[in-house]
Amino acid sequence: RYSILNYGLPDFSSMPYSSQDGQSQLCDIVYEAIREFEPRLRNPHVQISDEKNAIDRTLRLEISATCLIDNDIHELRFNSEVEPVNLGMKLSRAK
Repeated sequence: RYSILNYGLPDFSSMPYSSQDGQSQLCDIVYEAIREFEPRLRNPHVQISDEKNAIDRTLRLEISATCLIDNDIHELRFNSEVEPVNLGMKLSRAK
């Protein structure tokens, strides 16, 4: 489980993430990956973004967590996009 071979996200290309159940499962997978492989991030939260576009089928995730840096707690927020064609993920700092 905590092996370099298991690092990162599993292949989710066969996951039906267009359905609500598939989206919930994807959020759970990302959440577990953060918990297992990024111990600096505490209290992670992953949810589907409310930002939707009827033409653009990109699935957008909002990821938030806290991080302890020099005895100060910092709130971190990221946006992530799952591209529908190649199922790649892109991560950016939330504005």
